[in-house]
Amino acid sequence: SNYSGWGRINLSNTLFPASPRVIRFSDNATRFSTGGNWTNTYKNNNTNVQLKFTLVWTDYPAALSASTQLVNDLNLLVTIPNGSIYFGNNFVAPYNSSLDTVNNVEQIIINTPPIGDYFVNVSAKNIALGSGKQTFALVVSGAIDDVAPTINYTDPSPADNNEILVNFTLINITSNEELSVALLECNRTTNYTMTNGSGARTHF
Repeated sequence: SNYSGWGRINLSNTLFPASPRVIRFSDNATRFSTGGNWTNTYKNNNTNVQLKFTLVWTDYPAALSASTQLVNDLNLLVTIPNGSIYFGNNFVAPYNSSLDTVNNVEQIIINTPPIGDYFVNVSAKNIALGSGKQTFALVVSGAIDDVAPTINYTDPSPADNNEILVNFTLINITSNEELSVALLECNRTTNYTMTNGSGARTHF
């Protein structure tokens, strides 16, 4: 449609982008409550390739009478190599004048991205429904180096005898083998479970 929607999807560019562009995604199963944060760092190596960060999440239905239809509010923030911070859906310089409190899709586009590290922060500003259950997906598109990621997750400390479960997936970029990792924290003791594609499990 010329009037609504996102337009046609170019599957070739989406699934098999031309070099040096690559696409990296995190289908994050970390379950947010208000105040939670997920961070990761991506290294850009080409100023001539547009760099794009896109955050999406499934939201709960709002009440029919609600003035704002967004129920659970996540925010996308990206710190670029010179220290400037970009906010999701803020497309006018200085790109950080206000946070989006309306949409469950947020995007940051940098047309001539400086070479260096980009620090991504997905934060849970307000989880009004389903506390501890909100998930999200992040897609990064650009001339990104395949470096070992550093992923951090912080959430308000659980009360005694309560648990926090964090799930994420690591992908070996040379073999495409997935390694699912679960971290279970209870009373400040963390247990790890890792499962590879064949179903083998490791605890430590």
